[in-house]
Amino acid sequence: MQNRGTLRGHGTIVGDVTSDGIVWSGGSMGTLTIRGNYTQSADGTLQLDVTPTQFSMLKVSGHASLAGTLDLIFAPGTYATSKFPLVQAGSLSGTFSTVTGTVPGSLDSQINYSATAAELVLMQESGTQGSATRGWVIPLDSSLFGNLMRSINLAGQQDMGSVLDVALMSHDVQCKADHAPAMQNVSSACGNGAWVQYTGSNISLDGANGLNSTTFGLLGGADYAVSDLVHVGLQAGVGQVNGSDKLGGNGRADNVHGGLYAYADAGPTVLSAVVDTMHSDYHFNRITGIGTATSAPGGHMLSAALQAAWPVQLAQWQLTPKVGVLYQQQTLDGFGEALNSTNPEASSFPVDGTRSRYTTLQPYAVMALEHSFVAHGVTYVPEVNLGYRYDTHNAVTPIVQVTAQDGTLFDLPSAAQGRGMGMASARITTQASASWSLYADYQGFFGSRLHDNALSVGFTKRF
Repeated sequence: MQNRGTLRGHGTIVGDVTSDGIVWSGGSMGTLTIRGNYTQSADGTLQLDVTPTQFSMLKVSGHASLAGTLDLIFAPGTYATSKFPLVQAGSLSGTFSTVTGTVPGSLDSQINYSATAAELVLMQESGTQGSATRGWVIPLDSSLFGNLMRSINLAGQQDMGSVLDVALMSHDVQCKADHAPAMQNVSSACGNGAWVQYTGSNISLDGANGLNSTTFGLLGGADYAVSDLVHVGLQAGVGQVNGSDKLGGNGRADNVHGGLYAYADAGPTVLSAVVDTMHSDYHFNRITGIGTATSAPGGHMLSAALQAAWPVQLAQWQLTPKVGVLYQQQTLDGFGEALNSTNPEASSFPVDGTRSRYTTLQPYAVMALEHSFVAHGVTYVPEVNLGYRYDTHNAVTPIVQVTAQDGTLFDLPSAAQGRGMGMASARITTQASASWSLYADYQGFFGSRLHDNALSVGFTKRF
């Protein structure tokens, strides 16, 4: 068998086999028998699957000459100290130069060779006492679930920030009274209005177990002036998050959400609030080592936020300090994975997930600076923002609990991130008439092992 070729499956081969590629005995679990001689070169790989109770094996009736790599793929679960025969032959020579695989935690492993066999031995770590006779192998690609939840969490924060800032607009626009509130997204006159924006972003959760995601969302709302000082409105949106990781796993979430918002002018302070509920349809494709396990759970998220802003006029500039708090409670429903395989023993590799919850509470502070100018009869309002958020909740990242097929429970966290997150944004708003405006907005969020870059374009109309 030539380099890059793969011989996979179980059953019997009559004749000699020379491998410069990959021999995958069992094709999930089972025995591959060679009625002849087996020779593995330095470029060859013997790949075998191991579960807490079963293993795949290579049997050779003649002589087995070993070299190259032994790649062991462990199913998730609890492993006891034990021996697993991997190669049995009429006679055996040589050894594997490299052994790869995830050794069950708290156990040591070694490959023992004899004149007719090679076996995997799981044993106590040196220096441990008699109770340390078991080890655990966590599921491969285990951060995929929590990483996708975290990405949705960040996209939801972007939407809440957009709704909260409906309560702020440029300093040179007034409504019915000198002290009337202004709107950043909804500019021009007071009264009833509507707005819509489209956002695309790229979210990077760094690290070997991280996730790169692209998000797309459409968000809109309409509000009613219940008085010169108070507006109430409805907001709704749809979005999609697509993520992939370095192992080849990927996931998608389709989201739909809606809720209420309000804002009011309280003297020098502009107050705003939003409440939102979201439903998500998740689609996970997790790499297991022997194939892709799929699942499609549902989920939902409840979000709320409060913000207070103090617009201050400084000559031709407007300085607006903002403080607020964001709350999100996110739930991923229980699920069971499916792994397509012709061998029923492949059922050792999927996991079953229990209902998992992730909650964040983030106070924040932002400083906004804007300055308007007129060119060719069109008013332009450039604006920059700098801010900081801090997550006060104990669990900084989502943790999804799953059960392996042998009953072992695992808590699978997303990629580790810090509690703090800086924010920088730039926006340009154009007001071509007294009733409508267009804007483009860039937002960047930066934290420990986290980067989020979002670009939004929007249209607002007042009636």
